[in-house]
Amino acid sequence: MAVNISSTDSLKKLGKITKKSVEESNSKLVKDIPLDEIVPNPDNTKLFTMENVEGLVESIKSIGFNGAIDVYRLPNGKYQISSGHRRYAAVKRLEWKTIPCIIMEPEDDILVRKKLVESNINTRVLSPIELARSIQYYELILREENFKGDINTRLGEIFSISRTKVSKLKSLLKLADDIQELAKAKNFPYEAFEDAVNFPADKQKQLAERLKKHLEKNPTSEIDTPVVNMYVGEIKNELQIEKERKEREKLEQAVQEHKELIEEKLAEKLAEKIKQAEESEDELEPEDVDLLEPSSIVDSLPKLEEQDRLPADFGAEEDSYEEVRDVPIAMENAKEPETQLYAYTDRMEEEITRNKFNKATKEALIKKLNKLIKILESM
Repeated sequence: MAVNISSTDSLKKLGKITKKSVEESNSKLVKDIPLDEIVPNPDNTKLFTMENVEGLVESIKSIGFNGAIDVYRLPNGKYQISSGHRRYAAVKRLEWKTIPCIIMEPEDDILVRKKLVESNINTRVLSPIELARSIQYYELILREENFKGDINTRLGEIFSISRTKVSKLKSLLKLADDIQELAKAKNFPYEAFEDAVNFPADKQKQLAERLKKHLEKNPTSEIDTPVVNMYVGEIKNELQIEKERKEREKLEQAVQEHKELIEEKLAEKLAEKIKQAEESEDELEPEDVDLLEPSSIVDSLPKLEEQDRLPADFGAEEDSYEEVRDVPIAMENAKEPETQLYAYTDRMEEEITRNKFNKATKEALIKKLNKLIKILESM
């Protein structure tokens, strides 16, 4: 059955309010206002959770309604709540028709917003996410007032916490929404998420999912610092592996591009020499067409970055193909000329296959290749 309390006298008769609270309320001009004439402050739901309203309902049923809520009269005749949103929600569930209110004098918008925050931080134990949102909200007010001092220091004074805690709580708002949802728990270890703030969005989401699964598997436990450290550490390792993989791919791509540039320039050089030989009707000798001869080509190419971190399988090639670049000299001086000459002829075959030379050029190359093969066979 709905209970309609229309005055503080009625409350007193029901034994639901103490004499002291009645006297205090009367001294502040308490008035019973119909619930349908009262509206919540729209900013309240952005900052504070309406948790445990059911518990408050049971408390009112058991020991009565204590005190009165603070309201401002609006220009349209209604009243906006300054303090007492949870009590207002509780009596609505009890289907009361009115609620005791203290009507406050109209104030400017900034003061109204300040009181909204201050009334909650002074009367309730806020969760980390509620504190973080309230701090951000109050910071905007200070900036509107052109506050000139250190913002975090001033916020620390208002919220009775250290400047460092202010900074860490503000960082909480940089985390994924799913993590912020978990931060509604009063003992949420927000300070353990310092590294997670810098995670990309997808990794923050993964972190939230792992924390939720942890709670599902351990329904009687809570998210504490060791648990957070474990999952944050996992994701940090995954990010490091991914970073190293991308760096490797980048270096491999750079090495490949480097090789392709060398091959392109060597092909141009080769075509030029063959053209000169055709024009002069001279026969090309092995030493005339050294595909890997000009060190200036290598020197002119873009340098690879972070060469000291090249993957191991690329570490052996400094100027590329160093082992076969001076084949004519190697044929006379090297300890294993046969091996180097094979490498040289194989390289020539690759060039002939890869490049689209004209008929005369290709014939000249094949002639040179055959000549080299004969030298090889005679060794």
